[in-house]
Amino acid sequence: MATSGSMAQRVAALLLAASGILLMATPRLLFPVCGYSPLVEPAMGGMMRCSTTATLTIYSAGATLLLAAAIWSCRNPLSLRRLLYATAIVSATPFLFFLVWPGVCRGATMPCHSGSMPAVLLISGVRVVIALLPLWPGARQRDA
Repeated sequence: MATSGSMAQRVAALLLAASGILLMATPRLLFPVCGYSPLVEPAMGGMMRCSTTATLTIYSAGATLLLAAAIWSCRNPLSLRRLLYATAIVSATPFLFFLVWPGVCRGATMPCHSGSMPAVLLISGVRVVIALLPLWPGARQRDA
C-alpha cells in the first residue's frame, strides 16, 4: 500500500479530482441527458428518469472530490487504505445509477444512450482503477 505522502497517493488524488470534475460536466454539459439536451423535449414537460440519474451521478462526482481532498491530506496508512476503498465504491455507483436504478430512457436513439451513458461508465471505470492503483504493492514509496 502507498505510504503517507507518497507519489502514488498524490497522483491518485489529483487524477480522482480531475475525473470527478469531468464526471460532473458529462451528463449536463459534455453529453447532456435527455432532460437537459436541447435536442430532446422532456415528455409532458417533466423530468425524465435519465435526468435523475444525471443528478445522482453529479452527487457521486462531488463525493469523489471530497474524498480526493481527504486522500491528498491523509497521513495515516490505515486511513488512506480506507479512503481509497471508499473512493472506489463511490466511483462505481454510476454503474448502478445508469444500469439498474433509476436508469435511462428506453429509446435506443436518445442522447442518454448514445452519449451520456457510455461516457459516464467509461469515466467511472477509470476512476475505480485510479482509486485502487495506490493499493497495488508496486506503488510503495521507495524510501519507505
